Amino acid sequence: MAVYNVPGYNHFGGNHYETASLQRVLAYSGITAPHTSQPFSEEMLFGLGGGLGITYFVFEFGEVPSMYIGTRFHLELIRPAIKRLGLKFKVQETAGEKSAERQLKQFLAEGKPVICWADRASMPYFGLPKEAIKYYYHILNVYGFDEERAEVQVADLANHPLTIPAETLALSRAAITSQKNRILAFEPPYALDNLETAVVEAIQANTKYMLEPPINNFGVKALSKWADLLTNARDKKGWPKIFPPGLHLYQALYNIFFYIESYQTFGGDVFRSMYGRFLEEAAIITGKTALKEIASEYYTLNKQWRAFAEAALSDTIPLFKETKEIIRQRDQQFLEKGMINQSDSGQRQNRLASIKNEVSVEFPMSQTEVTQLLAELREHLLGLYQGEEKAATELRLVVGG
Repeated sequence: MAVYNVPGYNHFGGNHYETASLQRVLAYSGITAPHTSQPFSEEMLFGLGGGLGITYFVFEFGEVPSMYIGTRFHLELIRPAIKRLGLKFKVQETAGEKSAERQLKQFLAEGKPVICWADRASMPYFGLPKEAIKYYYHILNVYGFDEERAEVQVADLANHPLTIPAETLALSRAAITSQKNRILAFEPPYALDNLETAVVEAIQANTKYMLEPPINNFGVKALSKWADLLTNARDKKGWPKIFPPGLHLYQALYNIFFYIESYQTFGGDVFRSMYGRFLEEAAIITGKTALKEIASEYYTLNKQWRAFAEAALSDTIPLFKETKEIIRQRDQQFLEKGMINQSDSGQRQNRLASIKNEVSVEFPMSQTEVTQLLAELREHLLGLYQGEEKAATELRLVVGG
């Protein structure tokens, strides 16, 4: 029985699962940013990978329609960032569980920490319900594999090392079949391309995506489209029709809060403050000082997004306030302790299920209050639309493209 350990690995935590996994491996590999001579910041990698985005979709399968909100570039961030930096990397994919494990061990045997694609709900430390499996992909680092104990050592957003059963990781890697058990590791030599050029190209690509999306479900246009649907009772995709008071509306309001405050960056960063810090670094790298001024606009947009999430699940309604508290408790326990207590997780899931039953039987808002809420949320979205369009347009004026 062999033990595969990456020597001296000690990099944990971060803000976003994709960019944090990349930042940790770059830091371990000794790859530094030329403008600081320090490891790359996660914010710089986020900007280089594609940066901001907006996505709005409603999927009508199952008993309750499902709504998805994205607030970052909707495609993968890792490989675009690596390519813009000019670094070499190797990706392994396979449909078989045994070959997937063999590929993982090979990288580890070479002393390379691995960037690993997985399924979020399959990981035991997130405390998500089983019905969420296969819906949310996740990315983490693997830096050890003990065959005798049948355990793997992983690094994730918690500020602690995590150890999970090898079988759990294998199931999580295979859960989303389109990912094909994907893993990635860097290949020497670790030589960087021109960082200034990479930064400018990344910002240009982001403003094009935000201002000229392929369809109106992406970019700033998604906010305008969503705002119109919130109060439109005539459109079959309008919220009064697709999310009537009861479980349907509760789940939609829950999703607004979850996707903004919990899903991608714990604590509601919505990537706007991350992008602001990227722009401040970009100003130093490019000499374009106007980028610092635009960064402040994204800090303001971050506050606006969070206010939108709070309005969706108002503290004035006890069941809504309790829902938010449960989500925050779950996230905080993971960040502080790494592993979520399974007993606590079970109690939280049971309570959320009870809340769903309660709002199904008797929704805690009158029709008049629901109408007022949707109108209020619409105003939030229109404000976000104006702010996001203004910031992206100003960025384009500074960097061109």
